[in-house]
Amino acid sequence: MKYNKYVFYVLAFLQGLVFYSAVAMLYRLERGLSASQIGIIEGIHTILMVVLEVPWGYLGDRIGYKKTLLLCNLLFFISKLMFWQANSFFDFLAERLLLSVVISGISGCDIALLDNSIKPQERARVFGVYRMVDAFGCICSGLAFTLFFKENYEMAAFATVIAYLLAFLITFLLKDCESKREKLSMYGVYKAFMKQKHILLLLIASALFMETMHTITVFYAQLQYERVHITMQYFGILYIILQFFAMMSGWSGKFVKGFGKKKLTLLLFFIATIGCLLLLVTTSAVVSVLSLALLVLCNSLYLPLFDVYENESIGITMRASMLSFYAVIMNGISAILPTCFGLAADISLSFVYLLGLIFIIIAIGLFLFWQYICERKV
Repeated sequence: MKYNKYVFYVLAFLQGLVFYSAVAMLYRLERGLSASQIGIIEGIHTILMVVLEVPWGYLGDRIGYKKTLLLCNLLFFISKLMFWQANSFFDFLAERLLLSVVISGISGCDIALLDNSIKPQERARVFGVYRMVDAFGCICSGLAFTLFFKENYEMAAFATVIAYLLAFLITFLLKDCESKREKLSMYGVYKAFMKQKHILLLLIASALFMETMHTITVFYAQLQYERVHITMQYFGILYIILQFFAMMSGWSGKFVKGFGKKKLTLLLFFIATIGCLLLLVTTSAVVSVLSLALLVLCNSLYLPLFDVYENESIGITMRASMLSFYAVIMNGISAILPTCFGLAADISLSFVYLLGLIFIIIAIGLFLFWQYICERKV
């Protein structure tokens, strides 16, 4: 069991090697899809993923995490084969439907098995490294595309197939959790969730914070570059720079030891607030890049910290089922926020950052209220 974390590190790296990610939209357009068709596919994909989240988590607890991950990583490999060979709307729809099954299946089971494979005091460090190697895989795939595949999208898709085949084969090295799991019904898991329903405060706060960080740094970074007159030739370099800050999640454990979980969380929320304020008022290219880097850094350090919070909150052995309940709530919130940001962006980019500030302030209030309730229960 103690070697599972190293297997998970390798899996995270390999599944970060999506060599076509930089041109995923262009690849689909080149194969005959329209932008509206891509939007329809993504909408169906998201809905199905949320619907399947809890049943998959429950199944993982019943049949074992390793079996679930083996099945999902096999389907993950098949989905990449389908993407490589897709040439029509229905081909890409089938690939995305299968991917919905895969992502909802892996979600919860990977963190549940990883958590059962480590000591509680290792959580922040191990979860941080797990996130870091995934970001490193993304950087490597971006560099590889630039160096080897930029003239051949199909070869980039084929290289991704090979990476995911290796990931499936390496999944066999995992050792499943040997502890006996409670045989709770789905309703029993729901009742266990309701006994500590104050966790909703943390889930909403975290969804607001993480989705705000993700939306601003992924979807609006390019608009900020144009706003401060950074030319497009530097966009690729800036993307790689921001990805290096995403790798800072590997240091989350050290920061937790230095500050403690509560102080570190509040510090990250405060720094993110400063980052949004700077983006709101600056006309400087340097300040813009530094502010976006701060937001990426805050998000990368908070992700493993949130993994610790949610795993510490679970009082039943059917860990994947409970994590799936959490994921459904957070995904529901995360699905709404991009629309809110889009409406704000239609008015002005400044309104995006103002809305981000509001969401972070709400997140701080909810987090402090959750902490207050937890401290009273001790």
